[in-house]
Amino acid sequence: MDAVYAFTFSSGESFEKSAGFVTLRKVKTNYARVWNEKNEQIFAARGGTYSLEGDKIHQKPTIALDTIIIGVDLVLKVTRLDKSTMVAQIEWPPVNPTTTREVTFRRIE
Repeated sequence: MDAVYAFTFSSGESFEKSAGFVTLRKVKTNYARVWNEKNEQIFAARGGTYSLEGDKIHQKPTIALDTIIIGVDLVLKVTRLDKSTMVAQIEWPPVNPTTTREVTFRRIE
């Protein structure tokens, strides 16, 4: 039996190879969970080390959806914190920042 290979692209198209035939088909993906209809990012994921100094959180991602931030010391200034939400300001872009962004983190249960 031939192996089945599937390749999915951000456009939602996928190529599937099975039994020697290659077909192009549209697939429903979780693309809408990361990007909205205006192609603006609405979800981000990262992991790494975190430290707290006063009202600032230092993040140093070792894995991230946005790979430009991997290894960079990101500093978030916390402006609001409650049981389910944290609002912070971060200088952007991480290298040679030109603006300050406000980001909102929500607890997922």
